[in-house]
Amino acid sequence: MIDTVLQVILPVFIIVTGGYLTVKLNILSSMAINGLLKLTTNIAIPVFLFLSILKLDLFTIFNWKLLLSYYIGAISCFILGFIVSKKYLCCSTSEATAISFCILFANAVLLGLPLTALAYGEISIGSNLAIISVNAPICYLIGISVMELANKKKILLKKQRLQFSKQ
Repeated sequence: MIDTVLQVILPVFIIVTGGYLTVKLNILSSMAINGLLKLTTNIAIPVFLFLSILKLDLFTIFNWKLLLSYYIGAISCFILGFIVSKKYLCCSTSEATAISFCILFANAVLLGLPLTALAYGEISIGSNLAIISVNAPICYLIGISVMELANKKKILLKKQRLQFSKQ
C-alpha cells in the first residue's frame, strides 16, 4: 500500500520541489521560466489534449457514473470553497465566487492525467480525457451562473438602496 502511494505521489512532490529549487537557486532566469510556462500552457498541453482526445473513442469510454461521481465531488468542493471563503476568509460574494470557481476547475489536466497514469497505467487516461472533454463547458456554466446570480443580487440591493434614499 505505501509503495503504491509513494510511486504515485512522490514523483509529483519531486517535480514540485525541483521547480521550487530551480527558482530559489536561480538555475533558470524568470524570463526562461515565463517562456517555459507559456510554451507548456499555450502550446504543449492544448496540442497534447487535442491529439489525445482526437484518438479517443469517447463512446466507449464515456461513462455517466464516472462523470456524476466527478461532478458531485467538484460541485461539493465549489460549495465548500464558497462557504469557507465567505465565513472564514471574510470575502465578498464576488470574491468567494471567484475562489470557488478556481476550486471547481481543480487540476484535472496538470495533476489528474499524470497521477492517473502513474496509479492505474496509461490505459486509464481515457477516463480523465472523457471528463476533460466536457469539463470546461460544465464548470463555466456553474461558475458563470453563480457569478451572474451574485451580481444580480448586488444590482437589486443597489436599486433598493437607491429607492430608499429617494424616499
